Amino acid sequence: MKDIRNLSKEKKIKIIKKEGKNECFNLSGSDLSGSDLRGSDLSGSDLRGSDLSGSDLSGSDLSWSDLSGSNLSGSDLRGSDLSWSDLSWSNLRGSDLSGAKINNKTLFSKIKINRSQVDIILKQMFEINEEK
Repeated sequence: MKDIRNLSKEKKIKIIKKEGKNECFNLSGSDLSGSDLRGSDLSGSDLRGSDLSGSDLSGSDLSWSDLSGSNLSGSDLRGSDLSWSDLSWSNLRGSDLSGAKINNKTLFSKIKINRSQVDIILKQMFEINEEK
């Protein structure tokens, strides 16, 4: 796992976009708020306690990532892969989860969400479970 926590936000984003397919990153506690991370591969990365509020993560692979305690409020997660990720204690209020891939192994313990997001999460989990 490549530790890039101490780099500037701009350098982190550049490395993620360039090396993401071949690398897991330690980004715990990082400020990536408002970042354009569309289509990024952050699978298996450590994003615990990170600020991703207002970020565009649409189409990103966040599977197997630890997002516990992270701030994802207002982020765009449309079409992202959240399967097997840990979102415990995360703030997802106002984030767009439309079409996100969620499975029954995605951890949602103690998350902060809007009522409308509950329906989206349950629908995504139900559709995935029906396909099996």
